Amino acid sequence: AVEFHQYYGKPATELRAVLDRCRITPLSGMASWTALQEDLDAVVRYQLDLGSPFLVCPSAPLVSLADYFSAAISLNKIGHVCREQGITFCYHHHEHEFVRFNNEYGLDILCEKTNPEWVQLELDTGNMLFAGIEPYGYFARHANRCPILHLKDHLPGQIRGSTDLGSGQLELTRLIDLAIASGTDWLVCEQEHCLDSFASARIALQTMTAAIRQESGLPEMTSGSIT
Repeated sequence: AVEFHQYYGKPATELRAVLDRCRITPLSGMASWTALQEDLDAVVRYQLDLGSPFLVCPSAPLVSLADYFSAAISLNKIGHVCREQGITFCYHHHEHEFVRFNNEYGLDILCEKTNPEWVQLELDTGNMLFAGIEPYGYFARHANRCPILHLKDHLPGQIRGSTDLGSGQLELTRLIDLAIASGTDWLVCEQEHCLDSFASARIALQTMTAAIRQESGLPEMTSGSIT
């Protein structure tokens, strides 16, 4: 399956035809905060035509506590519309949502102020690591609201230092064990920086497959079984 961050200027039906030809499932699509505010009906229609069961807001303009309260109202409205159309709406965070207000993370405030039936989470391990957040406990706290988990590895001490899955500080098997136990629907590998995107994708597939099989007790696969 694939999650879209951009759509290359293609109509949804044309992009879906490419996915069908390649036997790839459309999992989710992202839409900017501006698009969600100004043209939500068109955004939802695009995802329906594409066949994506999830719509993701990748970020929101959040600085002050008032911003979080205002954003929560907007997210609830967006999520309600999506639910009525049969799409699950998720909010994806970055590092700035871990600023504290009265000793509470901004992301937790968003969770408290939004209806979980309308607004789910897409937690991102790399962004948590970059923010100095221990991702295992935080994911465990919100696992029942996180149908999609971004598995992004991170190099310590680097600014947005995403790296090939398994080569950074992320304890992958530990996180996958938590995800399997909590019933997370999808594990999505995201990597922002790579020298060879196809090589990194193959490494991610092999690393995730090995870790999932290990945690689920399935026999190992040979490298030649993954193409």
